[in-house]
Amino acid sequence: MNRRSIPVCVIAAFGVLLSQVLPGSLSLGATQFPLTIIHAHLYLPMALAGQTKLHWWLVDTGSPWSLVNIEHAKQLVHAAQGVSEQSAMVAGKSCPILVNTRISVDGYPMGQFDFFEASLSGIIAGNPTTGGRDGDSFEAGGVLGVNFFVRHRALLDFRSQQLSLRDGTVATPAKRAEFEREGYTYVPVQLTGVGRIEAIGTVGANRYSFLIDSGSPQTVLQSTIKESAWLFRPYSGNVYFAVGQTARAFTGRLPGFKLGTQDVSGTVVQFAAIPTLQTGFTHPLGGIIGEDFLWAYQAILDIGGGALYLKPRS
Repeated sequence: MNRRSIPVCVIAAFGVLLSQVLPGSLSLGATQFPLTIIHAHLYLPMALAGQTKLHWWLVDTGSPWSLVNIEHAKQLVHAAQGVSEQSAMVAGKSCPILVNTRISVDGYPMGQFDFFEASLSGIIAGNPTTGGRDGDSFEAGGVLGVNFFVRHRALLDFRSQQLSLRDGTVATPAKRAEFEREGYTYVPVQLTGVGRIEAIGTVGANRYSFLIDSGSPQTVLQSTIKESAWLFRPYSGNVYFAVGQTARAFTGRLPGFKLGTQDVSGTVVQFAAIPTLQTGFTHPLGGIIGEDFLWAYQAILDIGGGALYLKPRS
């Protein structure tokens, strides 16, 4: 979710797109796809109907919405049969949506889906097609957000660097006992009404909600809960948020910090003033659990099963 500026018209749009998801054409038992790391983020190779080559799509559990590169969308409306552009009124704004779009993930057909259109400049760093400055050669097709992962009952495995997808009509198998035998700790997660993945944690006697965000490179906790932290770098620079804001950050560890029943107090995190987000959380926002944390704990995020499994690396 960090280092990007999400278009205003999709801020409140999770329910709109979720209601417009079209049935898949296949019944998937569970299809696994390897993920590629580019600029410390996870990407999946995917093509839309009418495209002759794969493009990289950011795997972002911090975004409630799936976004397609607006330049690609305009090309497909003119070139791909059955693909069309519609608009939806969201928060008083007319938002373009690419609809009836067939998807192929790494060459595997995955049915149809609808995407909000967005300029990816500033959303995906270093993309030459959207004005990136880093000279990368990859071309981003879009962002895969929570509504896509819910539709396909996704399981994101940082241990094996794989994403498992299945058809929405196929039940998610119970894996808790299997993962716990491997030394993992089960942390329940839930999807809020605005498309945020919420895990409950505690700092001492206080309960907080945490956003599980595979698109954020760093774990950032609210600066208001840092008073008891062991701060060893008063300022570590700025952190960047999806709403286009930045904040000065402190680096440290937080005694008594647990995510579910997993003690994570030894984890190095950032502390900053997090901008107000539309979350629908059941407790005050304690922070954003980012990629650094998910890698460190070999996380397995089972969106279909409502579970996060954590196992600290040796």
